Amino acid sequence: MNKILFLALMLGGVCLLAQDAPAPVGGVPEGRPGAELTRPSSRENMQALLLERVKKELELTPEQTGKYVELFYKGEELKQQYNKKRIELAEKIKTALKAEKIDEGALNGLIEDFKRLDREEFEKTKEMKDQGAALLNVQQKAKLLLLEARMRGGMIQNQGGRRPDRKAGGNKEESK
Repeated sequence: MNKILFLALMLGGVCLLAQDAPAPVGGVPEGRPGAELTRPSSRENMQALLLERVKKELELTPEQTGKYVELFYKGEELKQQYNKKRIELAEKIKTALKAEKIDEGALNGLIEDFKRLDREEFEKTKEMKDQGAALLNVQQKAKLLLLEARMRGGMIQNQGGRRPDRKAGGNKEESK
């Protein structure tokens, strides 16, 4: 009797779990609740991981997290807008270079537009970073600087990416 009850409970549990099973790789089957949802892209996954890491390492409060996430996504949207403009300008420059007779004045204007776009993006990005920093206390700002340095690939305290207790070309014991 106990075996039958156990098997019935297991079968019922499997059926319940199957109803909430994740969507297959090809998407969500038609007619299933949530069919309009799609899987996040690799970029979205990376953004989510980055935000989670910032939240954890900076020990953000829920209020800080909400505001920081909002600024982060505004910044990402800004990057996309500038990348689109940059691609359009690059296409115009390619077209100008392919012309039979190159108009140096027009080409120079496009080059200046490209430089202006870079400066504009830099300034707007700096403003967004300043807004994000305004949400943080001094310790969180310091942690953010270190996190950014690690993510760029070179820790400030140990240039070249080596641990400070290691020498180039060997381990600690061999160098004594």
